[in-house]
Amino acid sequence: MRSELVDPLKKENHLLKSQLHKANAQIKNLKRNLKKFQTQNLPQVELDLLHSIADLDVENAFEITLAEEFQLSKAELDFHLTNLTRAGYVRILFIDPVFGENFQITQKGRQVLFKRNLI
Repeated sequence: MRSELVDPLKKENHLLKSQLHKANAQIKNLKRNLKKFQTQNLPQVELDLLHSIADLDVENAFEITLAEEFQLSKAELDFHLTNLTRAGYVRILFIDPVFGENFQITQKGRQVLFKRNLI
């Protein structure tokens, strides 16, 4: 009697494992496509900011410098820099009380520029 119950359970377990394997493969593929989609759809201003941050040295990579260069309002600049930071393309090194946040490009940010032949 007990073996009659075990056999259908083994089959169902095998079927569920197969479905889980397929679902995990789909999740992995969707994550890969999402990363590709996010990278491809950076607005031009954010690509320009990323390129500028890559070119600036640590003494000039301040928020105030970028605001002057791009002639953006503080709100617009904060919006784009926040997007780049959240996506992992730049990071904040430190905050100066006078000049604001100091930014540095990350390896992920360099890869974006490299893929677009911007560096």
